[in-house]
Amino acid sequence: MFPDLAARAWRRRFGSEPTFRATGGGSDANEFLARGVPCCVLSCGYHDAHAVTEHVPIAELVATTEWLLAIVAEAA
Repeated sequence: MFPDLAARAWRRRFGSEPTFRATGGGSDANEFLARGVPCCVLSCGYHDAHAVTEHVPIAELVATTEWLLAIVAEAA
């Protein structure tokens, strides 16, 4: 299963519909994809990204960690 499909499936299992949007930022995923390495970027709930008021609530970091661990456990 491609990483983006696994991420979408697990996000739904956690009770929310994944959303996709352009952020205007760069990502190492662009380089991996350009070289044929399947990958995706998981958001960790940034608020005011790239601004001096940028922050991530602890609850968002915990939720993203649980999401990532579930994806890794499934892949293993």
